[in-house]
Amino acid sequence: MSRAQQGTPLAGASRPARTDATSDPWLRTCFEASVRAQLGASARRHLAGSLLPAILFVKGRAGSCETAGGGILSGPDGEALVKALPRLGFHPEEWCACLLVLPDGSALVDDDLVGVIGVLDPLVTVALDGDATLAVTRALGLPRAPRPLAPVTHLARPVVSVDGFETMLSTQDGKRRAWEQLRVARRPEEPF
Repeated sequence: MSRAQQGTPLAGASRPARTDATSDPWLRTCFEASVRAQLGASARRHLAGSLLPAILFVKGRAGSCETAGGGILSGPDGEALVKALPRLGFHPEEWCACLLVLPDGSALVDDDLVGVIGVLDPLVTVALDGDATLAVTRALGLPRAPRPLAPVTHLARPVVSVDGFETMLSTQDGKRRAWEQLRVARRPEEPF
């Protein structure tokens, strides 16, 4: 019997294969269609990534790459976040990003943000800057805002704040602080 058949992890394997409902392509398509219908076109314009995320990154304003015509989190901030996902316990495809104010100036209001978070239903929500932290706090009606290294819980799920993620990536010390703050966004233990 091989090591894989015995249930022994293979060298280099960091976590088990996905076994949830979204690993079935047909079910995944059905769930995504449902989420797409519930969100509506105007809210979807503010999103990038998976419609079935385990982690949701909320960014206040467009950075230089988004303003130059790139997609949401198309710059170094997006690269760093996707690179960090496995170290946080997430699969690389399990993220979604929400940009509150698009380069054209259209903004996602608090009621829409509540809908986005509710429909996407992430295990962890990460506010990537001060504008995002304020918007998430207002939208979810949190009793206090999450602070860097001090997440709050909403419906048994962590809401994490990072102090200007994109800006911190410009220096080595900033990158270290960004990772310090981001690592509190680890995948929570499954309650079931």
